[in-house]
Amino acid sequence: MKTHMLSEHFSLREFTVSATAEKYHINNMPDAQALENMRVLCREVLEPLRHRFGPIYINSGYRCELLNNLKRHPGENRRMARRRYQV
Repeated sequence: MKTHMLSEHFSLREFTVSATAEKYHINNMPDAQALENMRVLCREVLEPLRHRFGPIYINSGYRCELLNNLKRHPGENRRMARRRYQV
């Protein structure tokens, strides 16, 4: 299977892989808008960071709403959960 690249150095799989999604059989694939947002993030932020500082590894770059609800921290509201980035 061909790897879907979001940019030169970042793959869609890096952003979407999730042990929790696999455990609960959750489809953690982004919609078209989220996919475009990831491409912009890679192009405008992550690629320049990689160029300046070296390799960057993505951990939990994207969570669909169902997965995000399962992974939400106690006391964290939905808006806070959507804005959390882990790089």
